Amino acid sequence: MKDKRNVSYIKNGSTGKIRLFFLIINHPLEALQVINEFREEYGKLEMELVSLKEKLAEELFINVKLREEIYALKKE
Repeated sequence: MKDKRNVSYIKNGSTGKIRLFFLIINHPLEALQVINEFREEYGKLEMELVSLKEKLAEELFINVKLREEIYALKKE
C-alpha cells in the first residue's frame, strides 16, 4: 500500500467505491485493520451515546420532579 489508509481517509469518502473495492481486494489485511478501527471507534461512540442517554434520563426525571413541585405550590 503506497500511503497509509486510515479510518478518517475512508470515512471522509476520499476514495471512490471502485477504488475502495480494489483497495480491499488488493490489501485484505489493511482492510481488516481499518474495519477493526471502525469497530473500536463505533464502540467508543456507542458508550458515549449510552452515557448521554443516561444523563438525559436523569435530567428529565429532575425536570418532572420540579414541575410537580411547581404544580403543588400553585395549588396552595
